[in-house]
Amino acid sequence: MTFEALEVTVAGGVQVIVLNQPKRKNAFNATQYNEVIAALEQAKNDPAVRCVVITGRGDYYSSGNDLSVFTAIDLSNKEKLEQELADAKAMLTRFVNSFIFFPKILIAALNGPAIGVAATTAQHCDFVYGSESCTINTPFVPLAQVPEACSSFTFPRIMGPLKANEMLLLGKKFDARQALAANLLNDVFPDKEFMSRVMAIAHQIAQSPPQSLFASKKLIRNEALVAQLEQIAKNETQVLSERWASEEFMETIFSFFSNKKSQSRL
Repeated sequence: MTFEALEVTVAGGVQVIVLNQPKRKNAFNATQYNEVIAALEQAKNDPAVRCVVITGRGDYYSSGNDLSVFTAIDLSNKEKLEQELADAKAMLTRFVNSFIFFPKILIAALNGPAIGVAATTAQHCDFVYGSESCTINTPFVPLAQVPEACSSFTFPRIMGPLKANEMLLLGKKFDARQALAANLLNDVFPDKEFMSRVMAIAHQIAQSPPQSLFASKKLIRNEALVAQLEQIAKNETQVLSERWASEEFMETIFSFFSNKKSQSRL
């Protein structure tokens, strides 16, 4: 398969997915969403792949969902608006489920800032490593949205409710060391050594007995938990789609991009 927004390679039992839109800070548009889904499906069906590493090209892991698409929506055409929001909801559901149901080992290699959906889906990975320059933040409420990708469940479970509230409700940005202390990262590596250190771990995993490896993951991430995560993601996405359709959200997004344009002229 040919990818437009990704660079995908396989070697030594490890598939590496590179989010490859550095000029856009690897923001998730429809192409990148669909290609990550396809790449994970490819890895799932390839018996040679035992581990997948996801990382970003350039300074960012990913700046999250490309919210600029909402500024192009015709609010006067209600039927078209409802269809576009339904399509966005369905795409996000497929994307999050591709992480929830992935049966092999997933490693998120946060080479730089991970924002929004990039940060939340990382917590569905089996290992998450950060470079010294990585940051994690989920500015959902400041942008008139709500938690997604099960983060209303996974973040309090991982960090404890108080720390999770700082991130999910206040939109607080955690640097690499804060994220490590909050259990959002397994470890932090120097920028210059980052990918070599992550790939050494990935190849160690790929050399493990595969049946034991995947059976162990299935016990840790058991059927009851997976079913719970699927339902939580469904509930979150429903509420999120309602927020997308709200006047509050549209006003907030137009204001956000208007401020960005004003700052860029300074």
